[in-house]
Amino acid sequence: MELTNKNIMLECSKSKNENIKNLPENLNFLKSFLENEIPSKFNISILNIKTFEEIFKENPNQGTFLYWKEMDKRIELLWTTTGLKCKSIIKTIIDSINSGNYLSAIILIRALFENTAILHYYIWKIISTYNKIKSDENIKKIIRGEVMGTFISSELEDILILYSHGTRIEDLMKGNEKWNQKNILTIIDFLAKNKDWPDAREVYNILSEFVHPNMPTNLIFGNIAIENENLSFANFKEEQSSVIFIDSVSKAILICSQIIPQAIKSLKETKITP
Repeated sequence: MELTNKNIMLECSKSKNENIKNLPENLNFLKSFLENEIPSKFNISILNIKTFEEIFKENPNQGTFLYWKEMDKRIELLWTTTGLKCKSIIKTIIDSINSGNYLSAIILIRALFENTAILHYYIWKIISTYNKIKSDENIKKIIRGEVMGTFISSELEDILILYSHGTRIEDLMKGNEKWNQKNILTIIDFLAKNKDWPDAREVYNILSEFVHPNMPTNLIFGNIAIENENLSFANFKEEQSSVIFIDSVSKAILICSQIIPQAIKSLKETKITP
């Protein structure tokens, strides 16, 4: 279902702010992209280290080929699973907006924004490594089996394992230090270093205000008016404020609608093996 909330669509259409005006279009575009580009299921098989070592010992070229075949599949795992998460989240965001449950929508948009920042982080780390490999003729000859040799990338391997196994749960990290996932604020700040999104941290902080029991979670249910310099009063009701919602999420949705499609398309094309 696309965005059908008439009140939201009317408020956006009247706005002079381009981010707000384009909010319905950006939401529907992102939902459509994810539905069309993300498969409903994905399978991957991983060789254990001992098996890899035996193959490398017997046939270095075959071991190198299988290694990079697995790296390619791990890249596919990254964009597929992130896409599945975003696809599920955006569907529920639109359902929440259509039902007028704006607080729920904002909380979900924060989750969408985090996944967007993760995609941005990994694509910057992965693409540069792959480009170095693709530009090296000797490495390409090894992978094609034209010359004998072995080539792996511990850096890329660590990045991809951090994505698939990364966690902040200490019990799961015991004995697996490389699984220590980066704090999400580190990822958000990395996004803010991009010249296109210098305000990413501020955008994220606004969304976070609605996740925590802070003032904005009160305001979305209320209307505060100042009678005079000595008196102010507030009315609170179950119906949530569409104006506060629109003002709080429009920039976040713009960033998500631009980064997610671009990142997934780029990662789809990132392969070493045929």
